[in-house]
Amino acid sequence: MDQGKEEGVLTSGGGQEAIREADELARRVRVEGVPFFVINGKVTLSGAQPPDAFLEAFGRADGSE
Repeated sequence: MDQGKEEGVLTSGGGQEAIREADELARRVRVEGVPFFVINGKVTLSGAQPPDAFLEAFGRADGSE
């Protein structure tokens, strides 16, 4: 990683805005741990999940289930 580039992103308004937006999303969907997945802005999965859980979540997110 390029430390200078990282510092530039964090000290610019764009980097801080991205952090604020991510924080707001995490609060809105009630992230309580990691890993945490938001699929298509509709379905959430928390914690380690088996592949079948992701397939089901993808189906719910696109309305096919």
